Amino acid sequence: MRRCEKCRRALPQGSIYYRLNISLLQGFDGVLNEADGTSIKDFISRINEQTVGVPESLLEEEVHREFAFILCSRCKEKYCANPLDLPLTGNSIPKKLSDLQE
Repeated sequence: MRRCEKCRRALPQGSIYYRLNISLLQGFDGVLNEADGTSIKDFISRINEQTVGVPESLLEEEVHREFAFILCSRCKEKYCANPLDLPLTGNSIPKKLSDLQE
């Protein structure tokens, strides 16, 4: 039987459920901070030296990871109300992220 991966509620065949797919990608703004004048070739060489022996799967996880979850309707609503799990003010879940105070 299918279950919500957040609350573990049983989701019988034919019931509504939601698939949550998360893709986490490392950002790069095109700027390499090499104040000491190191060339790109030297920079790449240093990276290669630092990663010798590190499993490829660990290196890949540094730049890209994917997650997939099944949620029930209630957990989907909770997730959509606060996907970054930010601290909530008051006793209610906000309708949109802009309602959260810093």
